[in-house]
Amino acid sequence: MEENNDNVGSENSELVLHQTFEKPRALLVSTYHGTTQKLICEGHVEELELLVETFGVKTIHKIPCAIRKYDASIYVGKGKLEELVQIANDKNVDLVIFDDEITPAQQRNLEKAFKRQVMDRTEVILGVFAQRAQTKEARLQIELAKVKYEAPRLKRLWTHLSRQQGT
Repeated sequence: MEENNDNVGSENSELVLHQTFEKPRALLVSTYHGTTQKLICEGHVEELELLVETFGVKTIHKIPCAIRKYDASIYVGKGKLEELVQIANDKNVDLVIFDDEITPAQQRNLEKAFKRQVMDRTEVILGVFAQRAQTKEARLQIELAKVKYEAPRLKRLWTHLSRQQGT
């Protein structure tokens, strides 16, 4: 007396798991000098929001920042950086995107301060192009542009493999 258990496996095979991937959440930062540049800055941050949306990232908060002078090490002043870090923590964002191009050193310093990924407009644009490239030639051109962009950001990445040591 054997029972036919063909239906046992079919119940599990009909079960489909749907995974929902939540979009990364971003804080957008744009800077300007003086009150006359504020409207231009707000236009830039709106454009950046559309670009970030195309990249597949959800904008949580946009901040146009008035800057008296740019700091060579962190791009924005210490006080403004503390304010931005607090906002990023309060809003629980995954990454911070600057509208302006930042240097590799500034990006490293900002990532240390924010304790999350920091990007600039150029990196977002390269990401959008990489997602949309369809031909092999286009993908190669995008990859070349990304390598040229990321090369200065790789400084001291492999220093642990260096043979030179002090005695």
